[in-house]
Amino acid sequence: NNNMKINLITYGATLQSILVKDKDENEIDLLLGFDDMDGFQNRHDYQGMIVGPVANRISAGGLTIDGVKVPVTTTHGDVTLHSNGEFSTNVWDAIIVDSDSVEFSYFSADGTEGFPGNKKVTVRYTLTDKNEIIIDYTAVSDKKTAFNLTNHAYFNLKGYQNGDILDHTLYINADAFTPMGEGLVPTGEIRDVTSTPFDFREPKTIGRDINDTSCVQIKNGNGYDHNFIINDFDGTLKTCAIAKGDKSGITMEVKTTLPGVQCYTGNF
Repeated sequence: NNNMKINLITYGATLQSILVKDKDENEIDLLLGFDDMDGFQNRHDYQGMIVGPVANRISAGGLTIDGVKVPVTTTHGDVTLHSNGEFSTNVWDAIIVDSDSVEFSYFSADGTEGFPGNKKVTVRYTLTDKNEIIIDYTAVSDKKTAFNLTNHAYFNLKGYQNGDILDHTLYINADAFTPMGEGLVPTGEIRDVTSTPFDFREPKTIGRDINDTSCVQIKNGNGYDHNFIINDFDGTLKTCAIAKGDKSGITMEVKTTLPGVQCYTGNF
């Protein structure tokens, strides 16, 4: 579509590559990932994979649903990271909807990794003529449960092989972020970004403040690994972030209907 191609695989319903042309008409791949299954199975850091039922970290206490504690499988010490990789490390069913769209589906049985409910999940990828990648998530459970789905793609807007992203320019539409405590679990606090390294309301390079270890949150995360609270959330589609690659001339605008966006700079 319009000089842009994406590759998808059923393992993890993964967005494997995004191939576009830079300002010099060279085709480059904007994603980190692997060219073989061995990489995705044995060396992955969730590159391009669907993560769920709950992305990010849950503390050792597990979930609380209707006042009842629900333990979930712990992975990284005393926390659960990315639901122990359930959605990311299983093979999804796939159907080609049309020439521009593929829909993946997955069934997660009640109690898998501790999460309640028989869960039916679909993820549809659509590539439009406007060079948009649209990801639509649908999830239904027969018990009250928790869902926080995402795609865990790592982007390099000058091509995966062309150095780091510290000179990329980033804008994030957020007046506040959620600090992390022990185990990199969000504490529940909502903190103003003003006068902190987390202020991306005026575009700046990702690398400008990434080593500011006088900021405890940067030190804890070894860089950026934080949720930003999108301004004026109301459930409609809003721009949450804009990144621009140095050297390539490629800009990525990120939109979501959800209230938060995670910025992770590959620190681990």
